[in-house]
Amino acid sequence: MADASKTYVVECYMPGVDDARVREAADRAAVAVRSLGGLEGGIEYLGALLMAVDEVVLHAFHARDAEIVSRAAIAAGLPFERVIESVEVLPAPLIKPGARPSTPLPYLLEPKEVPS
Repeated sequence: MADASKTYVVECYMPGVDDARVREAADRAAVAVRSLGGLEGGIEYLGALLMAVDEVVLHAFHARDAEIVSRAAIAAGLPFERVIESVEVLPAPLIKPGARPSTPLPYLLEPKEVPS
């Protein structure tokens, strides 16, 4: 996928949701992404997070724009409220003081030195 891809979250309110329904929705989302061309089409499905207490499911995508994420969500039959551009923050690996990684890290934030 192009470097210009962003992370998007599709917010779904699903009363009475359970793990099985989330898995089914995730499978449908993956199929929808493949039908839109997958990585070559500018979209990748990352998975879902269930917040059962709130009856909310968040489906995560990397994509070139929100429009293709909306198309995937509609094709998958996801009952979504909105598509939200988000920032993915990944933990940096532990780095010894004074050491620098030999290759650039694909993180949004520069790793800080961790005391030993």
